[in-house]
Amino acid sequence: MFLPNKEVFKENPLTSAKDFLAGKKINFSLPENVILLPFLDFSKELSAISKKQYNLFGNIEIINDKTAVVHNFGLGAPAIVFIAEFLAALGAKRLIIAGSCGAISDKLSPGDKVICSGAYCGEGTSSYYCAEDYIEPFTDLPLSALDIGHKFPTWTTDALFKETPSLLKYFNAKGCGMVEMEASALFAFAKNKNLQSGAVFVISDSLYGGEWKLPLNMQQVRKAIFEITLSLIKLTEN
Repeated sequence: MFLPNKEVFKENPLTSAKDFLAGKKINFSLPENVILLPFLDFSKELSAISKKQYNLFGNIEIINDKTAVVHNFGLGAPAIVFIAEFLAALGAKRLIIAGSCGAISDKLSPGDKVICSGAYCGEGTSSYYCAEDYIEPFTDLPLSALDIGHKFPTWTTDALFKETPSLLKYFNAKGCGMVEMEASALFAFAKNKNLQSGAVFVISDSLYGGEWKLPLNMQQVRKAIFEITLSLIKLTEN
C-alpha cells in the first residue's frame, strides 16, 4: 500500500485511544492478559465464568484479576487493532488471539489446532505500526504447554474472497500453513506498543489443492475455539 515513507509508524498520532477514553470518561482497568475471539459471540459460553462485563466496541468479560476475554467485536485487521488500542490503553499487556483460519497446507485439516509462529502482512493495517512484511509474535506465556501439535506461520489478508490459487501457492511456498484476517496486524500493533502477542487457531476450512473444503460441523470449530480459550485462561493463572 502507499505510504509517504516507511517511517510513518514512528510518528506520534494526533489523537489516541487514551484521549477517546478520557473524553468519554471511561476509566475501568483491565487485567494484563486479554484473549481475543474475533467475530464470534461467546456470551452464552462465557456467562458461567465471567465475573464482570463491559461493552466497548465489543464484549469484554473479566474472568479474574489476571485475564479478560474480548469477543463479538468484528472481523479483520482494522477491527482487531481498533479494539486493541483501547485494551492497551486500559491496561492490557498480553494480547492473544483464539480464532479460526483456513488451511493452505496439506499438513492441516479442518478441526486441527495450530499455534501461529509468525504472520505475513497481506493487510493494510500493520504498515501503520511497523515496516516489516513478516512479523513474529512474542509472549512469555508458554503456548507450547497447550499441547497443540501444529505450529505454522500464517498469511493474513484483508480480502476474504481474493484468495487466488497463485497467492495460496506463493504463501504456501513460504511455509505458511493457514490464512486468516487478524494476526499480522495484531502482532505489528503489539510490537509497536512494546506489548506481548500471540495467536492460536482452529482450522475451519481448507483451500489446499485449489478446492474449498468446509468442516463437517461448524459447531465443532466453535467448541474447539472455546476449549483453547479455557486453556489460555488456565495458562495465564500460573
